[in-house]
Amino acid sequence: LNRRLAEFIGILAGDGHISKINYEVSISGNLKEQEHYINNYVKNLFETLFGSHVRVYRYIPNNNIRSIVNSKSLVEYLSMEFKLPIGKKKNKLHIPKKIFDSKLYLKSYIRGLFDTDGSIYIRRQKDMVASIIAMDKVFLEEVSKGLMKLGYHPCLSGKNLYLYRQEEIKRFFSEIKPVNKNHIKRFEQFLRIKR
Repeated sequence: LNRRLAEFIGILAGDGHISKINYEVSISGNLKEQEHYINNYVKNLFETLFGSHVRVYRYIPNNNIRSIVNSKSLVEYLSMEFKLPIGKKKNKLHIPKKIFDSKLYLKSYIRGLFDTDGSIYIRRQKDMVASIIAMDKVFLEEVSKGLMKLGYHPCLSGKNLYLYRQEEIKRFFSEIKPVNKNHIKRFEQFLRIKR
């Protein structure tokens, strides 16, 4: 386990899928908003970590992009070593214990999760909000506990986790260091607005 692998596992928890059909590990996203992230950053992460041949498909009618690796050994490794679910993820996701127990790995995991299932926006025309969305309530509670362990004060509401404290959002971007350019661009725009 290393920081890049912890981040990759966080990405899988967000927009990833593991299937026994053709032993596929894939990460999908919105073509307009995440093409650069998936086609460059995620593809590079796949290749660096596993030395795998990565195929990237663009589905223009569906506005979707997918990065795919077919590998039986990778599917078995991720499933056995980190208990990542094969098939549907709902009600099966958990932060692996060896990641949760390390603040260093936990930060990388949350970066991967936020880059895929996170967002940042303005409310009341002045305050930034960072959020993570997940259909799995138990998993979202684990993410909330992870953020609390790192000194944040998240709020849970339904399928959403929120960070409202402005100084914590700034710390999140300097400490967790999201790499999705859309998140970084919005964060920097919002900082300029607040100034």
